[in-house]
Amino acid sequence: RAHRVLDLVRQYGTPLQIFLPEIAQERAARVISAFANTMRACSFPGTFTYMYPLKASQRRCFVETVVRGGAQLETSSENELPLIKGLYEETEPRPRIICNGPKRDV
Repeated sequence: RAHRVLDLVRQYGTPLQIFLPEIAQERAARVISAFANTMRACSFPGTFTYMYPLKASQRRCFVETVVRGGAQLETSSENELPLIKGLYEETEPRPRIICNGPKRDV
């Protein structure tokens, strides 16, 4: 397998981003599950919501994958709101969205 990655690097150059959607979705689900199990074990009465920060990656295929894994979306930039609107309208399940950054009066 490693030699195949090296072949891709030779073909496309670096930096090279390799995306494995099933791993992203599974990891989002694992984080949510780990918090749920710990909260239950500690009799914690609150809730946990995994908010995926769009600044980490705005690629649609990645965002849709982590949302399917149970993540919600967080943005810290008003500039990302048009992107989020499109994702919200086209992604199932529809994620909750938090804009956690500077905002202007509308």
